[in-house]
Amino acid sequence: MRPRRASARRRPRSADVGAAAVEFALVSLLLFTLVFGIIQYGFYFWAAQVGASAARDAARYSAVGTQSCTALRSTVASQLGGAAVGSVTTTRHYYRADGTEVPSGTTGGSVTVSVRFSSMTLGWVPLPGGGQVVADAQARVETATSSSVTCS
Repeated sequence: MRPRRASARRRPRSADVGAAAVEFALVSLLLFTLVFGIIQYGFYFWAAQVGASAARDAARYSAVGTQSCTALRSTVASQLGGAAVGSVTTTRHYYRADGTEVPSGTTGGSVTVSVRFSSMTLGWVPLPGGGQVVADAQARVETATSSSVTCS
């Protein structure tokens, strides 16, 4: 009797030839959805972080009365850079120490800045708020100047 060679390999059965391709096709749909979903949520959370940072900076600028409405909106839009898709809405409201809204800032009161914009979406998975990012920041007014006015 002849010994079998160790290097001899069995050929796959003809019925198993396409099984790997079918299994990959089924698994790849779930895999790609998961990968692109992670990428899309990464864009969304990045945009939310950039928006929160821009709102905090705008509230600090407003608290010391250094920027008019136009300059504030321009600063926020430049800080958002590629995080915002489409238009950016920036509003600023001043409040007295007792919480009553006033048209211009008073020292000792507070200022609230809201930044709203759409983040980039790939359309693979749903995002919170449809991808709309809303960031609010509040600060105590330290210096009220002629540029310390409400921006709606």
